[in-house]
Amino acid sequence: MPLLSSDRRRRPRLSKKSSRRHNLQKTSPQVVPSLQPQISSMMVAQSSFSGPLPPPEILSGYDKVLPGAAERILKMAEDQASHRRELERQIVQSDLSRSRLGLLCGLAVSALAIICGTWAAVNGQPWAGAAIGGATVATLIYAFNNSSASRKEELEKKSSQMQKPR
Repeated sequence: MPLLSSDRRRRPRLSKKSSRRHNLQKTSPQVVPSLQPQISSMMVAQSSFSGPLPPPEILSGYDKVLPGAAERILKMAEDQASHRRELERQIVQSDLSRSRLGLLCGLAVSALAIICGTWAAVNGQPWAGAAIGGATVATLIYAFNNSSASRKEELEKKSSQMQKPR
């Protein structure tokens, strides 16, 4: 369908004089005499800290912004330390009870094995009784020697870490 001349949108025409002025403004850059090359420098300072509490300067800054904030931060650090100690105490207690349970189970199993070996030897099976009882005793000796050697290595490792300068 052909467009009619009335359908076309017309752009406003500029006069030749205003058109020239418009073109001049577009093409000729304006020089601003106040912009001269400037030399500037910037210094950046950074500080950091580690641990539950910020340095006293920062802590006093918090207190200036929000009165009582330093006391709240100290209370929060104390609560966190108390919580950590309580968790460590629970872990140590759990490890102790687990260790005791393991020792009792080991005692029960080894006592049962020795009793079975003795029963077998008394009832006409001396080789079977000796094998059961001997294997049980050998296993117990190995377990005790191995645990004391690993404890000794752990103590030596910790003492060498304590002696290293930091």
